[in-house]
Amino acid sequence: MKKLVFIFLFWTSFLPLIAQVNYVTVQGYVTDSANGAPIANYPVTIQMDSTSGFYYYNVVYTMSSGLYVDTIVFNTSIPSGNVLVSVYDCHQDLVMATLPFGTGNQALSHNFQICYSTTPCIADYSWQVVGNLAVQFTDQSTGTPTAWSWQFGDGGTSSQQNPSHTYTNTGTYIVELSIYDTATNCSSSKTKYVVVGDSTGGCIAMFYTVADTGNPLNIYFYNQSSGNNITSWFWDFGDGNSTWITFPANPNVTHIYADSGT
Repeated sequence: MKKLVFIFLFWTSFLPLIAQVNYVTVQGYVTDSANGAPIANYPVTIQMDSTSGFYYYNVVYTMSSGLYVDTIVFNTSIPSGNVLVSVYDCHQDLVMATLPFGTGNQALSHNFQICYSTTPCIADYSWQVVGNLAVQFTDQSTGTPTAWSWQFGDGGTSSQQNPSHTYTNTGTYIVELSIYDTATNCSSSKTKYVVVGDSTGGCIAMFYTVADTGNPLNIYFYNQSSGNNITSWFWDFGDGNSTWITFPANPNVTHIYADSGT
């Protein structure tokens, strides 16, 4: 009988402590603002300001669906305060949400739409001499640019995506393409030397490169040389490797570097 009384007293003393355990849940989705795709394995910081009398800090990671979930446990009656949920976007800018909580308001939710790629847009272009002094420019930028600004190096400009430009004189011009992507708030610029005409009476070797988006060490080299009757091209990749290309083979080549560098 004494044992039963002891157990009864123990549980009647312990049950109020169990009843005082309270929870606040925080959850939401993190998605890519460019295409709405879920961002998996992405850190989300969850903290509680000390004004509630209880400080909390935790970092959780999103699931494959982009969902993050966290549970904050109180061993006393639930106070009132704010939960701060934050992520960093592709520009390393802090994006934060302040979620108030209290008794009866314990299930909190906030979704984040952020730019995810570290390089959501990269400006690039190719050019081709189509007449004696006329050059056709072709945009080859990545991302989804919505605005283009061309500086042709002779004072001429254009806002077209793929403009053509006729120069007054032969020579080498510094041409800059700047793009802007409204979906990701991304801007990028690319500068190249453009050779118009051939004042030497011979040939001029020129090329441009594009990095593979899946493997940045895999580089595509595109021939832009000018001159008549070019029959061979020699590529020196700067890492001890080289190759000869002979007409009529395609002079454009691909090379995979072992390490990053210049």
